[in-house]
Amino acid sequence: MTQQDIFHASITFDSMGLRDSVLKGLRDAGFDKPTDIQAELIPLILTGKDVMGQAKTGTGKTAAFGLPLLHLCEKDIPSQALVLVPTRELAAQVAGEIDMLGKHTPIRSVCIIGGESMRHQSKQVKGGAHIIVGTPGRVMDMHGGGESNFSDIIFEILDKDDSRRDIGI
Repeated sequence: MTQQDIFHASITFDSMGLRDSVLKGLRDAGFDKPTDIQAELIPLILTGKDVMGQAKTGTGKTAAFGLPLLHLCEKDIPSQALVLVPTRELAAQVAGEIDMLGKHTPIRSVCIIGGESMRHQSKQVKGGAHIIVGTPGRVMDMHGGGESNFSDIIFEILDKDDSRRDIGI
């Protein structure tokens, strides 16, 4: 895969209408041109359309949904986005990338996964995290146990949905 195969030739992040604070996070991370999957999905997501995207590993799929979330989430509404991923490792990676790209925004994520203290994770969610990134089991445990109220969720992302189906989640 060459850069020519990944990056979109004519669209820039600046032309997509992302907030300045999101663009600043992109620049700090060293990104100036979107990949093809980002150029295709971000404008659609920003207009409120539901999308489904598929691309090879390393082509920027997390940023393809993470950047619009950072742009669209309201700073005063906690728990408004839910990103479900199939593994704990991927949840930590996705939450980390969202926080890195959004470091100049007021929007924060929380990673909720099994093997960690549910009480601590619940406290983080209740503390005002805007984007919840978690595995289905832990999200269901927290919701079912009354640890977290997910009634304000506006945005739902199913990341690696094909993997989740393969392992029966």
